[in-house]
Amino acid sequence: MVEKVNNYDERNATGQDFVEDINTYNKNKYQVRFSNFPNFTGHKLNMNVLNLYCESITIPDISISILHSMYMHEDQKHPNPIGDRELQTITMTFQVDENQKNWYAFYKWMYFMRHGQTCGKESLIGEELLRFDCIDTIEVLNCNNRGEIISKMKFHHCILNNISSMDLNFQTAEIAKFTVTFEVENIDLDLLTDEE
Repeated sequence: MVEKVNNYDERNATGQDFVEDINTYNKNKYQVRFSNFPNFTGHKLNMNVLNLYCESITIPDISISILHSMYMHEDQKHPNPIGDRELQTITMTFQVDENQKNWYAFYKWMYFMRHGQTCGKESLIGEELLRFDCIDTIEVLNCNNRGEIISKMKFHHCILNNISSMDLNFQTAEIAKFTVTFEVENIDLDLLTDEE
């Protein structure tokens, strides 16, 4: 049975706080930020628990399949133009924040998707589809040595499809971590952006 977030529809009313300082945990030249988050927690979600606790992201490989044809007993190879189909998944590792809010946010998102609960987004014809339970864009920002953004890799329509197990080790000072995996529909790279 799917539990309700509240007695009233709070799927998009939970709010998000966007901040200027993105991913201050990561001191190298990369930053990660989310355009939005399907919030099913029933509470206001501060985006800091996502942006500031992202430890790493794995950029997927991209490949193309090869078609074969025969001409005069010789094998000819042809790249198969598949467009944005069959893109690989991206994985992100997070440190668990003190109140486990970031892990809980991903868990509730996965829980409601598994039970067919949509986030409230509608298509142009007014349909609420489960495929709209997504992050519209995950941006990986590449900065130069002065901290200025010089490029953005953008992953569009990112759908959560896995949350890893989380090890809680007692009597140690280790920080708990978890990894999430997303299916993506499109990847863009913007070079030398001067909008920020």
